[in-house]
Amino acid sequence: MTEHKKNPDRFITIAILTIWTGMILFGILTLVSPNWLENLSNPGMNAEAIYIKNAGDIQLKENHPEKAISLYKSAIKIVPDYHAAIANMAIAFQKSGDLNKAISSYKYLLENNPEQPEIIYYNLAEIEEKIGDLSKAKAYYKLAAESSPYPQNAYQRAGKIAMDEGLYTEAISFFKKSLAHKMTLENSYRAMLIKEKKASAQADTLVQLPDNYIALYDKSIFNYQLAHDNELAKTFNNLGVCEAKTGQYKEAIDYLNQALAINPAFKDALNNKKIVETMIKTP
Repeated sequence: MTEHKKNPDRFITIAILTIWTGMILFGILTLVSPNWLENLSNPGMNAEAIYIKNAGDIQLKENHPEKAISLYKSAIKIVPDYHAAIANMAIAFQKSGDLNKAISSYKYLLENNPEQPEIIYYNLAEIEEKIGDLSKAKAYYKLAAESSPYPQNAYQRAGKIAMDEGLYTEAISFFKKSLAHKMTLENSYRAMLIKEKKASAQADTLVQLPDNYIALYDKSIFNYQLAHDNELAKTFNNLGVCEAKTGQYKEAIDYLNQALAINPAFKDALNNKKIVETMIKTP
């Protein structure tokens, strides 16, 4: 029993977050609205570029990144600053394994005021995580979270990296920020408004919540979704792990209980709770 107290690392099971595995690659397909093309001088050329870019999107969705890259390059030759084509070409580079070209394309977009930088930051974070540069990956996830109306997943990924690095206080901060956005109806509603405003001409206006915003949604449905969210259970489990690592055993038990309230059969949380309870009892 004393061994639990001295070396909890051997016993604490880390829940692996499985947020957006592979799915983020397609999130950027609608990254840039083509409305800006209407302002260019040659509508015929613009229509041709859009047609070729759309053909590239089909190839990308069908998992033919090399063919998609060729089509995107053709679209960009017609309209050199066609950001949607550049963005999707970056994804195609990423899928084909040409990570250096993907990084260069993403960074070009960041330098030219993309409409949805959070997606670019997230994709850059995934590349850096794959390469093994966890410091850069964590920094990009943080930037993705700070620029996104829905920052939960980015904060969770940053928290998981910090936890793996043994930076438990930092991990706790990231996980708590994720929970603050995910578990609050007001934040979820505000995020929806921000997302809608980004897609409209009102993007620069201040987002204000109407006094009766809660009445617009059924809070019981929101709470039901949270109560059955297994990814949320993993976040609670990981918070419990981090709190235990920093000696905050009561807080650790509280978070592990919340994980088990969502999923009573969650083996990691059950195992971690037993370990923390033993650590509390061990003098």
